[in-house]
Amino acid sequence: MRSEGRLTTLALRRGPVLAAACGASLGRPVIVRYTCFMTRALDAVIAKLATLPPEEQDRVACWLRDELRDEEHWTSQFKASQNALSKLAAEARADRAAGRTTTLDPEKL
Repeated sequence: MRSEGRLTTLALRRGPVLAAACGASLGRPVIVRYTCFMTRALDAVIAKLATLPPEEQDRVACWLRDELRDEEHWTSQFKASQNALSKLAAEARADRAAGRTTTLDPEKL
């Protein structure tokens, strides 16, 4: 791995799971090169991950991929529901202004 400021070039051997996802033969390691801008913290984490056995790298990569997909899903869901959320917020403000709400005590929930 070579780091010049925030530009990092990283070559990692990938295990069978991610190699298959990249179209390689199952069971044969593949070298994948990344050139991208990343923070020092992310660079350090990826360098640490590169020292793990391929199966562990794949496990962490799949977990992170799923987390990122989940985040993208929720972001798009919230974006798509802004009109409905705005209407609900307006109703809640109107109910409060009209005295139709009660204050909640978190200790009693």
